[in-house]
Formats: sequence, structure tokens, C-alpha cells
Amino acid sequence: MAEGAPPRGRAAQKAAEAALAAAVASREAAAVAGHLAAGGAAAAALAVEKYLCAAAGRGDAETVEFLVAACNVPCSLARRADRRTALHIAAAQDHEAVALWLVTRVAEEGGDVNAEDANGATPLSIAAAQGYAKTRGRHHLWRTSSST
Repeated sequence: MAEGAPPRGRAAQKAAEAALAAAVASREAAAVAGHLAAGGAAAAALAVEKYLCAAAGRGDAETVEFLVAACNVPCSLARRADRRTALHIAAAQDHEAVALWLVTRVAEEGGDVNAEDANGATPLSIAAAQGYAKTRGRHHLWRTSSST
């Protein structure tokens, strides 16, 4: 590689991931959007799996809302490799506030709040199977939202 040429391969990927992580951590929406645009599908997949789904799993509503806005990706289309959405993850961890915010957002987008993951599980079925009363107890909202 010529001196001064941009890094390629794994080093470039790691540098891009570090820049995206810094933008997410500092809540710089324009920077996140810029990194996603520059990185294409790989950057979007990283943002969904590493940041959006992770925040949903922690119950971090502020980060979930920030990333949904910054990434400009419909919640129902933002899926991990196992086809789980942030809603699946929030429901699996019984993070009621995040799950209900995501249900509302997915419904507003015209998405399916009962989308199945790679194993055929829906967010509601995951919450019910794990006995999570808080999230499961709001099932009437899920049915109403998915029928719009």
C-alpha cells in the first residue's frame, strides 16, 4: 500500500467501528448518520446489532430512541442475523418501557409488532414464555398496534 493511502481491510473496518462507537457514545446524530452512509449495509448491521439491540437489552430507552432517529431505519426492518428486532430483545429482558416505545414506533411505521425471528418466536411469545408479567401484561397494546 502506498504511503498516505487510506487503510483497507480489517484495520479500516476497526477504525470505522471505533468512529461509529464514539459517535453513538457522544450522541452525535449527524456523525452516526454519516458513518452509516459511508459504511453502507455493514455499518447499518453493526449499528443495529451492536448498539440498537444492545441498548434494548439493557433497557436503555434514551439510546434506543436516539439510534432509531439517527439511523433512520424502520424499527421493524432493523434485525440482527437471527432476525430478532430490538423489540424481541427488549421483550426478552422484560424492559417494559423500551418494549412499549418500540411497539408504538413499529405500529406508527406500519410494521408488524408480531414479526417472527429465525425460530418463529414473536416478541410477545418470548415475553410470555419467560413469564415476564410487566411486558406481557400490556399485550392488548401489541394486538391493537399490529392490527392497524
